[in-house]
Amino acid sequence: MMYACKRRTLLAAALGAPLLAWSRRTAKHPPVHRPTLSGTYLQLLNEHRDWTHDDWIRLFGNFRRLQISRIVVQWVAIDELDFYLTPGGGKKSSLMEILELAEPAGMKVMVGLNHDSAYWEKIAQSTDAVAGYLADRESRTVHVINELIPVLESHPCFFGWYLSEEIDDTSWHEPAAASTLHSYLHRLSGYLRLASPAAVIAISGFSNAKVPAEQVRQFWDDLLRAAPAIGIVIFQDGIGVHKLTLDTLAVYAAAVYAATKSAECEFWSVVELFEQTGGMPLDAAAFRAVAAPFSRILDQLRIESAFTSNLIAFTAPDYMFSQSDPDARTLLTDYLQYMERS
Repeated sequence: MMYACKRRTLLAAALGAPLLAWSRRTAKHPPVHRPTLSGTYLQLLNEHRDWTHDDWIRLFGNFRRLQISRIVVQWVAIDELDFYLTPGGGKKSSLMEILELAEPAGMKVMVGLNHDSAYWEKIAQSTDAVAGYLADRESRTVHVINELIPVLESHPCFFGWYLSEEIDDTSWHEPAAASTLHSYLHRLSGYLRLASPAAVIAISGFSNAKVPAEQVRQFWDDLLRAAPAIGIVIFQDGIGVHKLTLDTLAVYAAAVYAATKSAECEFWSVVELFEQTGGMPLDAAAFRAVAAPFSRILDQLRIESAFTSNLIAFTAPDYMFSQSDPDARTLLTDYLQYMERS
């Protein structure tokens, strides 16, 4: 009870009287349906290049069990590895399998572009070096876009582009760095709008909770005004990687939400289904994580549904469908039971 009161106070402080009035109306007339996941990220890795058609059919069978309607393909290329070009030998690319199975299932697919595994290292350089790096990325990304358009234009399930650069609120806080980022996003999103006028353009970001929420709101307000072709911001809740807590999540989500409303953009939310157990900043090893308990996921769903019904899992394949993680099987069972009660 104390937690619920605290959350309403944080929401009201972040967005003002309109949200407080909304909270009171919701308390008096609670929603008929409980919040559920509407989509999931799909993170393509080298192993997916070896998947058979039956493997993809099983994956989409699981998506249907969750009543998933939207898939965000995080990227179609990572470093020198691609998932969209036909590999030959009669085998379809990973992207083609996704598109062909999503369409009859009534699912919409948002297609991410190319990811650089050295991104975070590169953007920590000097402003001039970052500008050069982003110029190189732009050239590579435009090449990928031009190769993708003929693949995507014949698939009605394709509905948008996902910019693979994740935007945090500390790497770009200096004015020169912010200007470099704004220029890059303006050019890239503008190219996407010209090349694919009907498709939406999305970008994701997160907060490190190291600056006040009002500064985060201003940061996103400036970014969205600099790159007006961007139509969706997908806010990562940061719970699984301990960047935000259940107490601070509403404050920072509200800040980004306010910026999207000001820019007339959509706000989606990423529900992290995992609990980080290794990797930076916990230790110097590679990133490790296990599926989180459903009780925590339910808190995330309740908080984030105050801002949007577009609740996107990160990721159902990794933390619900994994056969090697018993916690994932438990999470899937608990969530399906929850859905039955909704």
